[in-house]
Formats: sequence, structure tokens, C-alpha cells
Amino acid sequence: KSLNKWFWAEAVNAAVFILNRTGSSTVEGKTPYELWFNDSFNINQLKVFGSKVWAHVPKERRLKWDAKSRKGIFVGYSEESKGYRIYIHSSRKIKILRDVIFVNSNVKFVELDSPKCENVVQLIEKEDVPEPVNENQEEIIENLKEVGENS
Repeated sequence: KSLNKWFWAEAVNAAVFILNRTGSSTVEGKTPYELWFNDSFNINQLKVFGSKVWAHVPKERRLKWDAKSRKGIFVGYSEESKGYRIYIHSSRKIKILRDVIFVNSNVKFVELDSPKCENVVQLIEKEDVPEPVNENQEEIIENLKEVGENS
């Protein structure tokens, strides 16, 4: 609701990326990603939308006394490469980067015996669902508001 309109497309793309890799289809109980690429996806690679990150600046792009990293916000996943879409505060641009450190991405995923979605629904009941994302939600919204005010 309080997310800057500029970030809505990024949020939708990140959600679709996750759904394609975690949701089940009607074909053999596999995810759309498994059907398309004939390979499974490691859910431990998923990050929290809006997390603060530090993006590494390569030696070729900085001078001796320049900062070795830049502050940014995680806004999605790259479809072209194994990288993340990072909004860089200083340039006010989104860049696709691999060398990033996530500051507050402390959501832990439970290891399941089977990656099928039916098992997830059976294993997790409403009372048992952890709420680490909701705790970070206010901080994520503040990060994105801060970016919206600076743009």
C-alpha cells in the first residue's frame, strides 16, 4: 500500500519468479520451472523483497580511495543470469549484480523431505507458521519509502 508506484512492477516480477519456482502445476505435481528446465530449484536462493544489500564495486570501476561497496535494496531476480536486481541508492538505477551481501535477509526455510506442494500444505498449520517476514515488513517499507523520497 505504501510502496512507491515505481517499485510495483519489480514486486510483481519478483512474485512471479517465486511462484514459477515454488507453485505446483497440474502436470506430474512439478513446478513450472521444473517442467520448463527439467531441473529443480533450490529455495534457499530466495531472498526477502526490499532487503538492504551491499553491492560490491569491482576494482575496474573504482579509484584507490573509493568505497568497495554501494548501498542498495533487493528488488528481484535476474531472468538472464544468476544475479539479483538491486536498486542502487547513489545512482537511482536498478542493476543486475551477483556480488551482494544481504543485510537483513534472515528468513529461514524449513527443509522438507519432498519438494511437492501438497506436503507443504499438510505439514504447516496456521498456528505453526513463523512470522519473520512480518517483523521485517515495516523495515522493508521504510527502506522503499526512503528510496521513493530520494528519487
